Amino acid sequence: MSPVGPGSEDRPRESGLASRDRILEAAAEVARERGVTGATIAAVCARSGLPVSSLYWHFTDKDALFAEVVRTSFARWLAESPGWGAQEGDVLEHVSDLLRATEETLRRRPSFMNIGMQVLLESGEDTQQTRQAYLDVRAQAQTMMMVWLERALAQIGDPQLTADVAVLFRALSDGLVVAGEAFDDLEGGEIIDLFVPVIQAVLRQAIEQGKRP
Repeated sequence: MSPVGPGSEDRPRESGLASRDRILEAAAEVARERGVTGATIAAVCARSGLPVSSLYWHFTDKDALFAEVVRTSFARWLAESPGWGAQEGDVLEHVSDLLRATEETLRRRPSFMNIGMQVLLESGEDTQQTRQAYLDVRAQAQTMMMVWLERALAQIGDPQLTADVAVLFRALSDGLVVAGEAFDDLEGGEIIDLFVPVIQAVLRQAIEQGKRP
C-alpha cells in the first residue's frame, strides 16, 4: 500500500524533479567530456543511472535536453555571479571590477558557456533549440548590462550608444575566455585593466559633451 500522510501527494513530483535534475547534471558532464556531438542519449542515461524512458519523459529529444541545460546553467550562474545591479557613486568606476568578476566566472566554463560556444556557429537543425537557448541567455545578459549602463549614460540619451558599449563589454569578456583556452599564461584581469581606462575616458567625454563621441 502506498504511504498516506501530509505531503504524500507531492512525492511523485519531487521524485520527477530529482530525476530531471540528475539528467541535466549528467548531460552537462558528458558534454564537457565529449562535446555536444559526442554526448549521446545513451551516454547521458548511463551517467545519470536512469533509463532512456526517464529522459524522454522529461525531454522530447537531445536538442531539447541541452537547451534546458543551457537555461538551467545560466540561471545558476546568474544567481551566484556578481550582478550588474545598482552601484553607489560613479557607475563607471565599477566597470573594471565587474568585468573582472564576469571574466573570472566565465573562465570556469559554466555549462551554458561551454555548450553555447560549441553550437553557436552551427546551423544544423539537430542543435537549433540549444543554439537559440544560448542566444536567449546572452540577450538576457546583454539587457542587464544595458540597464546598468543607462545609469552612467542617461545624460546622453543615446540608446544605441548604451547598446554598443554593452556589446563591447560582452565581446571583451567572451574574447578573454576564448583566449584563456588558447594561452595558458593569459591574465584576463591585466587585459581588462589595460582597456577599461580608455573606455571610461571615452564615455566620460561623451557624458560631458552630451553626445556620442
